[in-house]
Amino acid sequence: MRRGLRALLALAALGWLWAMVAVGQLPRQAQFVAFEAAGVMREAPEAVREVRLSQGPRQVTLVRAAPGVARGVWVQALRLWQPLAKPSAPGAHQHGGVVEKALHTALGADNWTHEGTPLPTARGARLSLATKFLHTARPVRVLSAAELVGTSPAEFGLREDSLNVVVTLAGGGGITLQFGGLTPEGSLQYLRLAGSDAVYLMSRFVGEEWAGVWSDWQP
Repeated sequence: MRRGLRALLALAALGWLWAMVAVGQLPRQAQFVAFEAAGVMREAPEAVREVRLSQGPRQVTLVRAAPGVARGVWVQALRLWQPLAKPSAPGAHQHGGVVEKALHTALGADNWTHEGTPLPTARGARLSLATKFLHTARPVRVLSAAELVGTSPAEFGLREDSLNVVVTLAGGGGITLQFGGLTPEGSLQYLRLAGSDAVYLMSRFVGEEWAGVWSDWQP
């Protein structure tokens, strides 16, 4: 009886899968679900054109090299194609990834310069990853102004000697960040955005990446 029931359920499951394939509605695997960035920077990291890091009196400005005319045409073509790779389309997780990678390469995403001199590959890649984290890493928690009443920025490690990062976008505008200290358990780091009364708790790897970028320029 039980063996017959199991066989019947197995046949029903196979029939359901066949029907889903036939109508093109086979469920996507979890790793293929469309990713939605929710970081403190809404714009795509490829839109970043300049980054200025400072701590105390020291500062360094890094500029992303602009693509040439031919590369610019290729970039526009890729941007037109990118929305067509919808997550619901068959193979979209593959084609979308290919388009994104090609766009990243065409934009010269790692082609950073300092005072006109190209950065070494490793430094450029680290800076690109740091800017990407601003776009993709979701704040673990946001402390509102009401929650911060009676506290001082210094309690969160937000001081004059904290690491500051000014990100400028290609179309103008940008964001200014100040990295604070770690939470008591050490897994999160405090972050403040210019123009906001809130304090963000971010995964510490975000601040560590920016600290690594800054350390590349220390004597």
